[in-house]
Amino acid sequence: MLGLELFLPQNALLDRAREMERLGRQERVLLKDCALLQQRLDSPAFRDRAPQEVVQQACDKLAEFSEQLAGVRRAMEALGPAEDNAESILEEEVEVVSTDDCGTSK
Repeated sequence: MLGLELFLPQNALLDRAREMERLGRQERVLLKDCALLQQRLDSPAFRDRAPQEVVQQACDKLAEFSEQLAGVRRAMEALGPAEDNAESILEEEVEVVSTDDCGTSK
């Protein structure tokens, strides 16, 4: 096997509009998932009644979704704005719980 690397311009390999549409859908799903988890974690009833491992799992999942959301947004930024982009990219920020808050016991 040869150690050959091939560099092709990314924009030549994909349909930019379709990729932005796909990333936009993924961003909306992640925003919704983050908001639902954040709402659960903000609930005193959940934090007081749920076992610590369940609370920690929710914190870990929120951190995972937040990382995925950041990756999607980086990918959207890398594709750049379209000249004919009718839809604006969502700029909604999700306030996530800090890892310090997740690491505390009930």
